[in-house]
Amino acid sequence: MLKHYTSGSALILDILAILFVACSHNEVTDASNNVSSRPTMDGGPAPVAPPLQPPSTKAQPDYYQRARLKADSAVSIGQSAQSPEDWQLVASRWQQAISLLQAIPPDSPQRTHALTKIAEYQGHLAQAQEQARSLGVVTVGVITANTASDKEVEFSIGNVLEIAVGGAVVRDVQVAISPQLDIGLLGHDFFGNYDIIIRRDVIEFHLR
Repeated sequence: MLKHYTSGSALILDILAILFVACSHNEVTDASNNVSSRPTMDGGPAPVAPPLQPPSTKAQPDYYQRARLKADSAVSIGQSAQSPEDWQLVASRWQQAISLLQAIPPDSPQRTHALTKIAEYQGHLAQAQEQARSLGVVTVGVITANTASDKEVEFSIGNVLEIAVGGAVVRDVQVAISPQLDIGLLGHDFFGNYDIIIRRDVIEFHLR
């Protein structure tokens, strides 16, 4: 038998249908959200594995190798340094090398060797700083000369206002700047006006 529903009954049926669909959707959503909390065989929640962390790829800086590069640069510049500005640059390189060695961690296997190098580099730094303060020779040309150990060596030349050793003094003298020697050598330009007497434990200079 066909039943006829009034408009009010039809409205109630429509509301019930909407509620049924909404409840079904919530059950599906809740089920998907609770996948990680499904019970295990003993009734407890299943353990959830933590997300994998990518391995760290950040490398530690090689302070020792960088310090050696700075030291090599200081040596290279020092071989041709002539002006105070050149020696200031040499001193800067030695200081950078020392700072890099000091940054090596105490537990590093390179630490002991680094401490030895720091002492060595500090000596070179002091020499470069002294050269930067005291050297004021301006080069005016280049000459080629033979030495006791080599031939046709190129020297930069410049003028010095005064050289004094004890009581011996020369003024306005031209000097050659050696790229290899760490100390200066005085020759005939300095001693030409002196008679030299070499005794067993002393050398005497007598002005002519």
